[in-house]
Amino acid sequence: MKTIKQIQEEILKTSHLDSSRQLARDHFKECEINIEELEAKDFKELANLINIEIQNLSKNPKREVIPELKVNSRIKKNKNGVYLRASAYYFEDREGISFWKDNKDFPVGFCANLVYYNQVPFITGFIKWINFLLAKHE
Repeated sequence: MKTIKQIQEEILKTSHLDSSRQLARDHFKECEINIEELEAKDFKELANLINIEIQNLSKNPKREVIPELKVNSRIKKNKNGVYLRASAYYFEDREGISFWKDNKDFPVGFCANLVYYNQVPFITGFIKWINFLLAKHE
């Protein structure tokens, strides 16, 4: 059985590929994190971690990231789930990360309109967020 660290390393190595989304979803389920037990500040921390990852990746001239890409600070929450929205210079209010309460097989959606290196900060920020939540509950 792989350790959490090994699983996370595998996800991070492939974070620019679509397969990393499913690996991150599977890891989230394995960690048994219940979104209904999380507070608004936990989701704000996720947005913050993703924005830090966007800033870090934007500094790398070898990576092409959409200009002005960011996760919006307003977190949307309703009876169906929790939604972090993203924007950039040519779009506003698209999916950043979505959590669906009633979908156990597919509980997390990642940046549906972003691919390759533009999805990397969402995946890497998400993995760091899982670590934050696990440390918080130790």
